[in-house]
Amino acid sequence: MPSLNEYYTQYLNDLGSQYKAQMDTETQNYNASKKNLDSSYNRSAGQLGTVREQAMRDAYVSQQKAMRDMPVTLAAQGIRGGMTESTYGNLLKTYQNSRNAATTSYNQQYGDLTQNYQNNMTELENAYRKSISDIKAAQNADAWARANDSWAAYLQEQAEKRAQEQWDMEKQKKTGRSSGGGRSSGSSKSSSQGTPKLVGRKTLPTGQTAYQWSDGKITYSHNYFSNSKR
Repeated sequence: MPSLNEYYTQYLNDLGSQYKAQMDTETQNYNASKKNLDSSYNRSAGQLGTVREQAMRDAYVSQQKAMRDMPVTLAAQGIRGGMTESTYGNLLKTYQNSRNAATTSYNQQYGDLTQNYQNNMTELENAYRKSISDIKAAQNADAWARANDSWAAYLQEQAEKRAQEQWDMEKQKKTGRSSGGGRSSGSSKSSSQGTPKLVGRKTLPTGQTAYQWSDGKITYSHNYFSNSKR
């Protein structure tokens, strides 16, 4: 005799391939989106690095040019004997400030880029996990729905079978009483009518099932269970 849980397990396994295909699609979409995020991040990080290197290069070139042109500039101002220590220090300070500015800008933009990437990845992963969870929940609900339908059908079938058995038993008793009373004509008439067939059923508000037979007799599923307990 199958149980409700056995029906559920069977349907859960039967539906496995169908819902696994949905999960595989979600996984493929997740991997494609992650690949796009990774590619965009790496490309942007590379561009930031290139901008920083260019800024460093420009700062160095400007510093070298300033040092080269400084004696001419000083001479035009009537200053002889080359650069003073303070002038040289100012050139180095300007060069270092340019490098620091380039580094600060790079670090800030790289930090923003990384934070944005991490936020997008977290959102993507959460959405992926929710999709997988929803698919599993749908598979579980589908399996239970089918199991409940099959279980109800099985119980209905058993109730009808027991109702038929009850009718057969009652029929045999009546036939036996008729034969014992010596009414052969009645017995022949009863046997000639054949075994009644189930022609309809109706579920009552009490949850019991009423069965209508071809001879007009009505029996109830609860009668069998009540009799079987005695």
